[in-house]
Amino acid sequence: MPARNRYAQYVLWLHAVVSGVFAILLLVSAGRLSVWVDWPWFDPTMAKMLGAALLALCVGSLLATRDPFKYRVVIQMEIVYTVATAVAVLYRLLRFSSTTPDFTWAVFASCAIFCLLFSVTYPSAVGAGGEAAAARGITAQRVE
Repeated sequence: MPARNRYAQYVLWLHAVVSGVFAILLLVSAGRLSVWVDWPWFDPTMAKMLGAALLALCVGSLLATRDPFKYRVVIQMEIVYTVATAVAVLYRLLRFSSTTPDFTWAVFASCAIFCLLFSVTYPSAVGAGGEAAAARGITAQRVE
């Protein structure tokens, strides 16, 4: 496995842990979490839905750790999710800064960091040249 794919595995593991922890917090004790982070516009239904989405991302990351190249569609989904979330949260922070709790900056930062990490460590084919072609099922022919 190329080193780049190994780094993708590390990022996927890290994302699985972080999203798993917050998924459990949101699914099990969203009300308590809202008090801890001073979440004034807390909606229990939306918090549970976010927890469910984070749990799905956690499971996807765990499955993709087996073979990041094979499951790169999961990483593509993670990139889309982190970009969309970062943009939405940044808009909220800039447009409604006086009513947005401070923990929202942590949400923005984590999404931006994971987007960067997923993009930088995006998995590649097994190797260069003939190995990459073989991984795609194309046989190389020797020309004499």
